[in-house]
Amino acid sequence: MDVDAALLDHAVATGSPRPLLRVYGWHGPVLSVGAHQRLSHELASRCESRGVEVVRRPTGGAAVLHDNDLTYSVVAPSGRRGVLEAYGWVAESLIEGLSLLGLNAEVGRRRRPPGIPAGLGADSACFAETMGADLQVSGEKICGSAQVRRGGWFLQHGSIPIADNRLLTEALLKHPGPNPSTCMERLRPGTSWEELSESLIQGFSARWGTCHEIEHESFLPVECAG
Repeated sequence: MDVDAALLDHAVATGSPRPLLRVYGWHGPVLSVGAHQRLSHELASRCESRGVEVVRRPTGGAAVLHDNDLTYSVVAPSGRRGVLEAYGWVAESLIEGLSLLGLNAEVGRRRRPPGIPAGLGADSACFAETMGADLQVSGEKICGSAQVRRGGWFLQHGSIPIADNRLLTEALLKHPGPNPSTCMERLRPGTSWEELSESLIQGFSARWGTCHEIEHESFLPVECAG
């Protein structure tokens, strides 16, 4: 995620009007915590005991467990887009990409299940609730996203789980109540990281114009700009 922050810095410094998409995966389970989220000693200890690395995102939001998921980042000029408008603009491309896999995704309505506290406490989990920036399939959250804005540009991160990592998420974050999320293996069994990444790139290409692929290998970065 340091690469994403560097891409935002470069965009602000150069003023290039071209939006940039990056998709990548992770080696082993990693917990990313939001820029403003508290990281308790207890949570750090639980992660250490289970061999889960902890990183801090430059974007906001609650903790996300990256364990066989696809992470995307978008760096783009904010223009006249407010926060929700920018989320909606990115969501159009994500929805387009997921539709290529036969999934009917939509922007989720804000929903917090009973027993889930508000705020960004040390144990709060991104996939424990749905916000207006997130995507759902059949009422279950499939993609969580967060933003940071600077110098007329924004960086947006998002995660789409491929495998079901809710048990480890709940063991680490210990949030009460149900986890109203889903994953690709439940929605479309057999979907690979490569297949999902190709579909998302095609979705962004359909909205932005042709993407120029720089690098593409499973669990390595893919960057394209249109």
